[in-house]
Amino acid sequence: MLDRFFTYSISNGIGLGFISHSLIKLVRGKGRQTRGLMVAVGLAFLVAFILQSR
Repeated sequence: MLDRFFTYSISNGIGLGFISHSLIKLVRGKGRQTRGLMVAVGLAFLVAFILQSR
């Protein structure tokens, strides 16, 4: 939730939330509890952030 304050963008904060939620679930071994759409949206945000940084 703090990432929204540091990025000054609601959409970037939400994107980081999707990415971190998916990563935390996968690292903790609870990947089956995460829906495929959540992971897909997280990956889409990750690609968008990588392309934005170039």
